[in-house]
Amino acid sequence: MPSTKYISSVVIFLICFIAVGFAFTADSGNSRSLIYDPLALQEPSWGKASLAGNKLWEEGDEAGAMREWEKAISQGFSDGLAFYYLGRYYARLEDWDKAIDYLRKAKPLIIDDNKDPEVLENIYEILAAAYMKKRRFHESYIHYQKALNLDPDSSSLHLGLANLYLLRGKLTEAEREAKQVLVKSPSMAQAFWIIAAAAEKRGEYPAAIKFYRKYLSLEPDRWEARLSLGLLLHYQMKQPDLAEKELDRVVALVPADGRAYAVLGEIYLGRGQIAAARKAADQALEYDPENYQALIIRGQLYLQDGDDSRAESYFQKALRINPDGALSIYWVGVILFQKGDYQAAERSFRRSVRLAPGFRDAALNHGLALEVLGRRGEALRQLKQVVSTHPDFALGHLGLGRIYYYAGEPEEALPFFRNALALDRASWEPYYFIGKCLYDRNDNEGALEYYLAARKRDSENPQILTDLALAYDRTNHPELAEAMLTEALEYDPGYLRAMLRLGILKAREDDLTGAERLYRQALIIRPGDVNWGNPGEQKDFLVRMISGVEDYLGAGIDYLSLYAVIKNISRDQGVFTELIPVLIEKVRRNPLKPEYPHLLGMAYQEKGDLPQAEKYYLRAVRNDSDFAAAHLSLGQLYAGEKKYDLARKHLQAVLSLAPESVMAPTIKEVLKNLPE
Repeated sequence: MPSTKYISSVVIFLICFIAVGFAFTADSGNSRSLIYDPLALQEPSWGKASLAGNKLWEEGDEAGAMREWEKAISQGFSDGLAFYYLGRYYARLEDWDKAIDYLRKAKPLIIDDNKDPEVLENIYEILAAAYMKKRRFHESYIHYQKALNLDPDSSSLHLGLANLYLLRGKLTEAEREAKQVLVKSPSMAQAFWIIAAAAEKRGEYPAAIKFYRKYLSLEPDRWEARLSLGLLLHYQMKQPDLAEKELDRVVALVPADGRAYAVLGEIYLGRGQIAAARKAADQALEYDPENYQALIIRGQLYLQDGDDSRAESYFQKALRINPDGALSIYWVGVILFQKGDYQAAERSFRRSVRLAPGFRDAALNHGLALEVLGRRGEALRQLKQVVSTHPDFALGHLGLGRIYYYAGEPEEALPFFRNALALDRASWEPYYFIGKCLYDRNDNEGALEYYLAARKRDSENPQILTDLALAYDRTNHPELAEAMLTEALEYDPGYLRAMLRLGILKAREDDLTGAERLYRQALIIRPGDVNWGNPGEQKDFLVRMISGVEDYLGAGIDYLSLYAVIKNISRDQGVFTELIPVLIEKVRRNPLKPEYPHLLGMAYQEKGDLPQAEKYYLRAVRNDSDFAAAHLSLGQLYAGEKKYDLARKHLQAVLSLAPESVMAPTIKEVLKNLPE
């Protein structure tokens, strides 16, 4: 997960505030008042206000004194000390514009008086700090240098200059100034903080942690430094337990600050402590309703609960708060992918990677989205980059292996699945896919071993159980195969692969009634309701179904039913189009069979190439004039082209060839409504 750099910049400004405080308190013990000669023959217009200010100052009412002196200044009063006190006062209130205005007026008057170099030094220091706060860095630097000319050994001035260098990105100079402070004042904690912040910005995280800890040994209750330390331990050092200890102390010191709660929520979520993560995110949002990280956590939790709508609302809110937030863009992409809007999902993942190049999950999902969109070359390049950049990322190796596997290259896929297994032995997927690669090379015993290992890690997964059944069937254990398929359907009654495979086994055992029931059950699954274990399984199943057409037909499923199942599987997905190269090869090897040119015609029709579709449907009819499915496809094609006579001819042929087909009622209805 990408680090939250914006928190560090906040901390740097907090350092600045601490350093500025030295200038504001430097002469707090001085009780100067502003005096003019009250025995003068004529009292000036501002006299009463200035004297009232003097009186309030002597009584300790600083705010009242400032109010009266400002009134006097509006009446023409001009005094270097008055401007100085007002500037210092507004600086403490962090009204930097007023502070700068009064101190700029004070400076020439104090210089002309040439009486108090300490006051002049303070003016320079406060102006330097104020300009730094206003990000007018050049003017800030000039005033720090002027102050240092008056007092070269001032620790507070060197500390302020170190802050300025840090904000300007001059890390070496910032460290040099901070270390100079420590030579003379070893216990000046803020210097350790500046060195830590410089090391963090440089990416030297162990050094940063060391100096944050030195700072906290002197200032144990400074929660800002603890927050920075906790973030470093969590995001950069991947030490969530140590980070949690620091963040727990932060929330103890500042219970109403949402940032530490949000990071604690991330830690809990990463451990799978869902209740604790939800509580921490809620606390963060209670104190800070627009906390970006907490909104992301809340969205993730709803996504895990299956409430995609509420999850999306949180991700979208996070995106509105931070339009360039890589995390919110990524999770919006996840939602889009789940909705089937793969183009938009790909754009989201691509943008997330561009904003956070080290965000490996976004890079992985970008590659998978490219694969789903049929941009395999780009997908392979993307995932090769992922495993090259993050060689210890198990999911990257798994994703690359899956792309090779579903591209029909199991031997290319196998090394990546083995890499994934070496990196993550707890997940079922590497075992399962190694089993599939071994099954494809006819290493049936090896496949069984890995399928069983996958089942041990996910015992209720119908995808694993179905492939385990295929391996048992191939090793002459039909009873075990049937048991696995039955179990798969208990866990997912709509799992099409298990349904059809069990139908084949039933037919082989001459249980034609059981086989017919399963085939009809497969037919009534509505388009889009077919369950798949992963995005590539749909295409893999179609490839295996087409390669084993004879197996299905031999088990008693009629081709019209098989045709309906294939259309159901491929509808609205575009996946059947991808099989054109496979089908062309099937037609070449089986030139006289009608099934393969018919399936190739279906693929071209799905692609929108109707002339090629018609060509192969007609070839199927030439191969077998009684092949009802090709007549049905031609009837539908011609009806769509408004060639109603041709459509009627082929649809009537279907009814005469397969009067008992489950599709007969639909065909009759279509014929009834065809225009003459």
